[in-house]
Amino acid sequence: LQFPYFNRAAFPSAGPFLERLDDFLRDLPRDGFRYAVEIRNKAWLTKTYRDLLAKHDVALTLVDQGWMPHGDEVEKKMDPVTSDLAYVRLLGDRKAIEQVTTTWGKEVLDHGPRMERWASLIVRLMDRGVRVLVYVNNHYAGHGPATVRRLMEMTQQARERGADGAS
Repeated sequence: LQFPYFNRAAFPSAGPFLERLDDFLRDLPRDGFRYAVEIRNKAWLTKTYRDLLAKHDVALTLVDQGWMPHGDEVEKKMDPVTSDLAYVRLLGDRKAIEQVTTTWGKEVLDHGPRMERWASLIVRLMDRGVRVLVYVNNHYAGHGPATVRRLMEMTQQARERGADGAS
């Protein structure tokens, strides 16, 4: 469930949004379905929000977008695991990449250091028994499939050295 950034006209604060989200998640069909929620208001990314998702066994979506905290920053603030799965979305900066390309045939931005951080986080989550799903947008680095391959290699390397970088 992907939500946009909500301004004060939509919701004056996180409270009313979380009340509606609680009701909505409670009523979702569960038989064979899994859910994740993505919000784009970084100030709403709180323990209260996290606990609401955990109450409903819904994944907290970790997003790589300019104004949102990196997944490892969320992890330092609170446990991002709210379900037996985690959902990571590498979205990037649409305006910035479209100044470089609009043809999506190869990676044109190097997010290597950020991706190394994601790889380490993914390994830490998997080591906890969490299934990790990753979505990569072409707007992240220029070519989603190439970024996926690169992240898979980085994740394997992180697993081999240990998620915290130990050899």
